[in-house]
Amino acid sequence: MTQGQTVLIGIGSNTGDTLNHLQAAIDAIHTQVGSIHQISTLYQTPALGFEGNDFINGCLKVVTQLDASQVLAKLLAIEITLGRVHHNDGQYHSRTIDLDLLFYGSLISKSEHLELPHPRGHERLFVLQPLLDITPDFVHPVAKDIISKKADYGILLCGSANGVAMTANKYPNVRAGLCWTSEIVELIRLHNNANILCIPARFTSIPQALKMVETFLNTDFEGGRHQKRIAKIKCM
Repeated sequence: MTQGQTVLIGIGSNTGDTLNHLQAAIDAIHTQVGSIHQISTLYQTPALGFEGNDFINGCLKVVTQLDASQVLAKLLAIEITLGRVHHNDGQYHSRTIDLDLLFYGSLISKSEHLELPHPRGHERLFVLQPLLDITPDFVHPVAKDIISKKADYGILLCGSANGVAMTANKYPNVRAGLCWTSEIVELIRLHNNANILCIPARFTSIPQALKMVETFLNTDFEGGRHQKRIAKIKCM
C-alpha cells in the first residue's frame, strides 16, 4: 500500500445534537475516507450569511488512498447519510453536518465540481483557527513548492507567524516576510522581492489579512539597487 495523501477537512454542525453529528461524521470519515491523524479543538462560531444557531466547527487531518474527487464524493455521501439537505436556492441554511475538503496535499485544481484549495477557506475564521491547530508544519510543502517553482508565491498563517517565517527562511531562495500591515507587505515586495507572506492570525482581522494578501499579490519588485540586497540574502 502506498503512503497515501494528507487531506485537511473542515467539519461543522449547527442543528440538533451537534456534538453527536460531528462524532458520527468523524467515525464515517475514518472508515470511508482514511486514517484520521489529528483532530483540532472545536470552536463555537456564529452562523455566517444567514440567521441560525451557532456552529460547532473543527478540522481533521486525514491520510487517504483516495484521489481528490473520490474524497469529495465520500464527504457528500456522508453528509446525506447524516441528514444534510442540499438546497439549490443559492442561500445558506442550517445543517446537521457540513464537510468541506479544504486541502488535498498541495494539489491546486479548479473544475466545475471541485476547487482546491477551498476557494473560501481563507475568508473564514472558523476554518483558519482550527487549521492552525493541526497544521503547524504546513510551511514545509509551501516552501518546497516555491523552490521547485510549482508556485511563485506562498502565504502562511500562524498564531504569531514568527515560527513559520523562521522555518520558511531556512529554505534556499525563500524570502519570507512577517507582516501585520499592508504598508509592510508592500515594502517586502518592493525592496525584498519576498515570495512568502507570513500573517500573524492572532493579531490580524480577516479584512486586514485579505487586504494584505491583495497587496502582496499586486506589488512588483522594484529591482535596481534593491537587487544587491537580494544577492546578500543568498550569501549564506
